[in-house]
Amino acid sequence: MRNTTTITQAFSAATHRHGIAIGAVVFLLALIRTVVR
Repeated sequence: MRNTTTITQAFSAATHRHGIAIGAVVFLLALIRTVVR
């Protein structure tokens, strides 16, 4: 659980710094998965 929390916090910090970039990457990954299925 601690590892997950640490990753979540790190992800949150990264999102604050590079919110647009990460958002775009996650969005693209979601689209790719949807298209593949």
